[in-house]
Amino acid sequence: MERRAPDARFLGFLSGDDLGKAYANADIFLFPSATETFGNVTLEAMASGLASVCADASGSRDLIKSGETGLLCPVGDVGAFTDAVAALITDAPKRAQMGKAARVHALKFDWTAIFDRLFEDYARLSPAFADAAARAPAARIVHAQAP
Repeated sequence: MERRAPDARFLGFLSGDDLGKAYANADIFLFPSATETFGNVTLEAMASGLASVCADASGSRDLIKSGETGLLCPVGDVGAFTDAVAALITDAPKRAQMGKAARVHALKFDWTAIFDRLFEDYARLSPAFADAAARAPAARIVHAQAP
């Protein structure tokens, strides 16, 4: 891949300050993965104020509001990804507007809210889970103390 894109920088695994610097120096976040389950990297990019171009797949689909906080493309559709990135490269005001909206949207996510929704979904899908959760106040106390 590096031979095909000699001007691209392939940074490998990043964390901490290095990851923050990478996001801060980016203009667009491109994430064509169709296998990410939650989309933590997408949420990190959004929280950094980046417009994102992501696969319309689990994880990113649940985070990106296509056309508002980023763009979703059909899985594996290279042309769609190319067009989406090109559209954001050539429209700086739109890219900036999406980045601002992405940050606002990303800040609405926190682990307590995520787990609350997860428990609600489980309870809705399984009466047995709802009954068990109702009988397990210790689990709710631990959950309520989570940051």
